[in-house]
Amino acid sequence: MFAAQAGVLVLAPTLPEVSREFGISTAAAGQLRLVSGIAGGLTAIGLVLLAGRVELRRLLIIGLGLLATASVGSSLAPSFVALAAAQLAIGCGLAVVVSAAVAAAAEWAPPDQRSSVLSWTLVGQPAAWVIGMPVAGVAAGIDWRLAWLAVPFTASVLGLAAVRRSPPVPAGPAPGSNARHLWKVPAVAGWALGELFAYAGWAGTLLYCGALFEESYGTSPATLGLVLAVGAAAHFPGTFLARRWVERVPRTLLVTLGLALAAGVTAFGAIRPGPAFSAVLFGALVFLAGGRTLAGSTVGLHSSEHKVAVTSIRAAANQFGYLLGALAGGLGLAVGGYPTVGAVLGGLFLCGVLPHAAISVATRLRAASAAEQTLELAPVK
Repeated sequence: MFAAQAGVLVLAPTLPEVSREFGISTAAAGQLRLVSGIAGGLTAIGLVLLAGRVELRRLLIIGLGLLATASVGSSLAPSFVALAAAQLAIGCGLAVVVSAAVAAAAEWAPPDQRSSVLSWTLVGQPAAWVIGMPVAGVAAGIDWRLAWLAVPFTASVLGLAAVRRSPPVPAGPAPGSNARHLWKVPAVAGWALGELFAYAGWAGTLLYCGALFEESYGTSPATLGLVLAVGAAAHFPGTFLARRWVERVPRTLLVTLGLALAAGVTAFGAIRPGPAFSAVLFGALVFLAGGRTLAGSTVGLHSSEHKVAVTSIRAAANQFGYLLGALAGGLGLAVGGYPTVGAVLGGLFLCGVLPHAAISVATRLRAASAAEQTLELAPVK
């Protein structure tokens, strides 16, 4: 998970440099995530059909190999088109790794330890920001191309070494038609839709936060890497604190944190009195996102017994969310600057809450209807 996140975090501190070198706008350079998002989303959908057919260790090796190869390709890209082509492989590798890693946390852990293992698995991504972002910032200060080798390439190679040392785990039984048609299950479909919008809001925030600091306050790449890394550290307490409630009221926690993120991201774009304020607010958003990520994963894993298929749907929502977030954020930036970006991304978080609110209401109505039927059928004494 660390290596997968490392494949996308490099764009945050290097986006302005990429736009300057290739003579394009920051908004246009941000659409690199659109390219990798399309590739990752389609790959994740394909993994739903393969769920259970390929063992998770092999999937991890394939995904990490793609990330390592694409990182080298990005560092050597002679043009923006070549860089975009490398991002296709980044998206594919990220989708494979995230799907396999989250599924492994659910499949390989004992049931009574699943929430604990899942929370530790999910902190691999913010750990990439905390450790990798300062390294990427320093490397980008020398040359933005060096950042691709310093962080995602190195992380992918180390990940490959670790995964190859682990014993292979036999693939589970091939999924039946029920797993392939999970999209038609209302609970799964509503959860996936909510994840799509939430990931879109968060992806847009992460993609344009670096440009917001640099263009609003003149922050250097090295300083920006440090600021984002410190803010990303808030993901850890956010994730581990959420474990107190995630097994009891996961959907309620999901809705509450989604509403808080909608308000916070809107403020992040509109209220910019100084770099310290924006840095603190960014850390608060990361804290909320940590809890929301754990809650969202838990709700999804509880929605079906087909864990690999569910995590592949989650990865598809993640990647198409990046696509939607990059596109919506870029349009907002082009139309009205960072206040509009914040409003648009906040609106995406709000849209992510609506499916879960609808599911909660429907569940209460069904429970009330069942209770009424029970009373009607009860014998009169």
